[in-house]
Amino acid sequence: MACEEAKARNEEEYSQEDERSQELTQHIDSFKTDWFYQKYHDKLIVNPYDPFPAGRFVTMQIAINLFLQRGGTTIVETGCQREKEDWGAGCSTSVFADVVSRIEKGRLFSIDNEERHLSIAREVVHNASHVEFIHSDSVEALRYGIDTQGSYATIDLLYLDSFDYPLFELCDRYGTRSDPGYRENPLFQMSDRQITAHNADLIGPCQVHCLNEVQFAYQWLTERSVILIDDANFPGGGKARLARTWLAEQGWCMVLDAHQTVWIRN
Repeated sequence: MACEEAKARNEEEYSQEDERSQELTQHIDSFKTDWFYQKYHDKLIVNPYDPFPAGRFVTMQIAINLFLQRGGTTIVETGCQREKEDWGAGCSTSVFADVVSRIEKGRLFSIDNEERHLSIAREVVHNASHVEFIHSDSVEALRYGIDTQGSYATIDLLYLDSFDYPLFELCDRYGTRSDPGYRENPLFQMSDRQITAHNADLIGPCQVHCLNEVQFAYQWLTERSVILIDDANFPGGGKARLARTWLAEQGWCMVLDAHQTVWIRN
């Protein structure tokens, strides 16, 4: 009798576990059929210079999900899309314009200091009314804020990608930048500390610029704001090296650190 009771309990536990497994599978299937996954997964997943196999897709999805879950409406990006189909660089203006078009009062402000880049981005989004382009140095624009009919916009999602990280120039100092053999470059065997110590002249400017962007944007952030920084996993700490340290000192929490790094208030 005891054996039969034990067998019955085991069968019940297996049945409950199977139900939980089916529920999880259904949840994952549902997650994979959402519009963002269907539209952008294959485009954002591939990046030949990214050791993190998910490319930008996972970090962009996390940042956008957090932005939506927290009731965000305003996205500010520094560095607009420069080519119509440049998925290797993320096509951020296209993606963010699509996101804000789906929410009430959604808006995207795209800042770039090159009018040629802005012209391309305007064409990409067909001069959508919910997207505003600002021709300015990003640090200066963030310092003084974005004036929207007499009031200054707070930022719900801040995306920083305005100053190219000099990856290929850095590779040239130690070996080849070309495939095959790109990952065999001695640069990738060095620590971030070694790289920054010997190459501050090359990689320092973009890191300082990114830090300045975060610091000047800080006054426009709220408790619900999300920060997403591109080119974060390149040698020497990537573009986000100094910004990471500063955000951590302010009590922010890193959600995921990959090709891009995602941060929220702790």
